[in-house]
Amino acid sequence: MTVLRLLLVMALTALAASAQQTSSQPASPQTESVPASCPVTPRPATAFLPPADFHPEKLPDNIF
Repeated sequence: MTVLRLLLVMALTALAASAQQTSSQPASPQTESVPASCPVTPRPATAFLPPADFHPEKLPDNIF
């Protein structure tokens, strides 16, 4: 059991060390522009408001 714990600690230490090495590298700048064939949906002018007659507490228990 002690050997398994030692192996687990060593594996976690190696994983943490490799994660630190990859995270310390600077991120490459994103210079690509979005193509015109990829339209973006604009945000609506007003926020969504549910209808006045919407009562979530009256929904059946087995709706999902």
